[in-house]
Amino acid sequence: MSKRKNIDWVKILLNLRAQYKPLQELADELHVNKLSFTKIMSYDVDEPKYSVGVRLLELHEQHCCKNTTK
Repeated sequence: MSKRKNIDWVKILLNLRAQYKPLQELADELHVNKLSFTKIMSYDVDEPKYSVGVRLLELHEQHCCKNTTK
């Protein structure tokens, strides 16, 4: 049986903040309150709502992951 790997949402948000845009602008883009990101960053909340999490992962892939297949 394989171990389930959890997503490090704090790392995702830190990467997006550093390489894409400030968290307030990211929250505005995703139509969520910045407080939801603040709660994740302070470990008060484990993960975002599903639809927000999917979008965060998409944005992370687009803006923070290097394309190594050229």
